[in-house]
Amino acid sequence: MARSIHVGAALLLLLSAILLPEVIGAADNDYDALTMFLSELGADGMPYAAPVNYLVFPATGLLTAVLLVLATKKLPRHALVTIGLVLCLGVSIAYGGAAAFPCEPGCPVEGGLRQSVHNSLGLFEYGGATLGLALLTVGLKRLKAYPLMLVSGAACALVVTGFAMMLAVMPAGPAGLWQRIADYGFFLWLALVVLSPSWLRRESGQTV
Repeated sequence: MARSIHVGAALLLLLSAILLPEVIGAADNDYDALTMFLSELGADGMPYAAPVNYLVFPATGLLTAVLLVLATKKLPRHALVTIGLVLCLGVSIAYGGAAAFPCEPGCPVEGGLRQSVHNSLGLFEYGGATLGLALLTVGLKRLKAYPLMLVSGAACALVVTGFAMMLAVMPAGPAGLWQRIADYGFFLWLALVVLSPSWLRRESGQTV
């Protein structure tokens, strides 16, 4: 029963966080996933803003929180691991907040109050994910849980690289591509942790 819940939650997260945004983006001829942010799917005037803001983003935020709770049962116990998971809730909060404070057209760096809140949520998301995954990686290393350490370290590298490059190529470069590398890397990591087999969670020297 527990395994079914884990599988169902992970699949729903991948559906809402990755598949639906790409399907919705592909359905809009004026949307370019390479150059436009995920948030722009819910911006004012976008044809699918309502389902994105009322369904996709809230579902992603909620499911992220659910999977982070489930991850506490999967990951070895350590203070740094626990703190890291709490910090990763920044992703959940940011996606939920993006629904309440959708970006203005083009998601500009400067804008009105709503855009300022939206941008702050983005910093909260990537800052929380970066620091959270970094602490998780260190904690897992101290526990000698090397497979999960490598997976978490790789996810941290994707988030850092994607976010840094997203900022570097703005406003005319492939910011959408780099954002997807950061966000989708995080979501795939989270799903993998929740669905991880025993050998991936095993500490060094521990037998199955």
